Amino acid sequence: MIEFKNKVKSLNEKISKGRFNLGTNPDEKSVGGASSLSGSVTSVDLEQKFRDLHYVKVSAQAKSEMSLKTRECLGTQVSETFLGSDLVSFLIKTRYCKSAAEATHVGSKLLLYGLIYRVGDEQSETFTCSFSPYKFTFVD
Repeated sequence: MIEFKNKVKSLNEKISKGRFNLGTNPDEKSVGGASSLSGSVTSVDLEQKFRDLHYVKVSAQAKSEMSLKTRECLGTQVSETFLGSDLVSFLIKTRYCKSAAEATHVGSKLLLYGLIYRVGDEQSETFTCSFSPYKFTFVD
């Protein structure tokens, strides 16, 4: 978890210092000074990586700020779970999202990227704003 926190901290520092450029000007420098024309790093690649890291950051904040509870699922007590509706409420309350539909989409992305999973149905690929229990995949 320390490595994860260091990566998020490093990303935040790069963004705050203006070293993480997602502009459309191909002559501008990207992360680490690599030109977006270099062939190996394009502005589209960086934008996608930034979005991916954004989801990691959102999930880390959600885990640290949401109320995680022990719930019974299929006869087993599972600790540190949250409901799909809890995540949607959190995303709206913290203004990451403006609507339940947008928050459900973000929840789907967190599920797709493997940052959360549905308890009792780990293979599920559908996030729902419901009373279904979910759990974060990373540990502190």
